[in-house]
Amino acid sequence: MSIGDTAIAFVGQSGRGKSTIAALMCASGAELVTDDVLVVESGNPVMCTGGAPELRLRTKAFGLADAMSGASSRRTADDRLAVAPRTAPLRSFRLGAIVIPSPDHDSTTISVSTIAPADAVFAMLRFPRVYGWRDPQVLGRDFETLGSIVNGVAVHNVTVPWGPPFSSEIAPAIAGLIGT
Repeated sequence: MSIGDTAIAFVGQSGRGKSTIAALMCASGAELVTDDVLVVESGNPVMCTGGAPELRLRTKAFGLADAMSGASSRRTADDRLAVAPRTAPLRSFRLGAIVIPSPDHDSTTISVSTIAPADAVFAMLRFPRVYGWRDPQVLGRDFETLGSIVNGVAVHNVTVPWGPPFSSEIAPAIAGLIGT
């Protein structure tokens, strides 16, 4: 997601609400950078580039497509709804925050905890979508790169009350994490 020149990345295994939260943010005015693979480059600042122009929503989140003005949608082969909201231009963005969503059906409030960089490396390693962690030839390089990234970008665990209906407070709370 991008808000101006700054992006927010969502990390987690399938079913953690990454695309649903992205849809909520798009409905609140953010632009989609990518739904699935985000290329992240360590440095000062940490930069990222996306690509995929659609969000793939599960059945319970289909209603969010209606809240995205001008978005087109189609059904996918895996019975999801692919929604093409307003997308950010294909370019690099400063990565302002990394969010590990924790949807909670019993929660009524949004809870944010910032993860210390040393712990953030290991929190990120739990998710198999972090590229290359099983390839022994790149493991050392990738571990060092991830360490550099989490030292430059705050990683947050965000517990969100989970719907539907989805709280209108989710998108602004996550947008507020940029640069924290």
